[in-house]
Amino acid sequence: MSLLGQFGLADRAKEKVDRYSGGMAQRLLIARALMHAPDVLFLDEPSTGLDPAMRLFVWDRIRELRTSGTTVVLTTHDMDEAAALADRVGIMDRGQLLALDTPAALISQLPGERTLDVRVETGDVVSEQECAAAIGQLAGVERVEPVADAGGPSRLRLSVDGEAATFVAPVAQLLVPLGARLAGVSLGEPSLEDVFIHLTGRALR
Repeated sequence: MSLLGQFGLADRAKEKVDRYSGGMAQRLLIARALMHAPDVLFLDEPSTGLDPAMRLFVWDRIRELRTSGTTVVLTTHDMDEAAALADRVGIMDRGQLLALDTPAALISQLPGERTLDVRVETGDVVSEQECAAAIGQLAGVERVEPVADAGGPSRLRLSVDGEAATFVAPVAQLLVPLGARLAGVSLGEPSLEDVFIHLTGRALR
């Protein structure tokens, strides 16, 4: 019962498992794996299908396991999850291990110190690829990559060497003679998702 209580299932202990929600079933799987107090615990996509609150709950339980001395090895496509839970991250693609290090060390190896996401309205005059190529020629822009987005203006992610905000005006000015328009910007730090894209050349699947 102590494990069920740890994972918030004590009050549902006598119910049939097939009546559990997806989040409850996921928590039960982790609790069952801990029955024999393993030194090493393997978890495959532990937060898949969970709502945000339940995902944070599972993350907290995994952190508690780490603190208690259990080695946790998990596979995930969620780069936020990897950054939040892992001491070391291995990035694999097509069966090959491309990199293995701490999240901070992996991010620090990226070219460019900051990221700038720009939304570009291209219209019928110029393509997204042409805009990306032109932006990539700006001094201080290390790389430009399209970001998958549902509808709306094209979204490009710039990795830049310097303060990202200083690149907004040059990008806007560059787009005008191309027949495109800067429709929005957002500033950010490089992430593990950027590392994945940099190493594999393509977005997460």
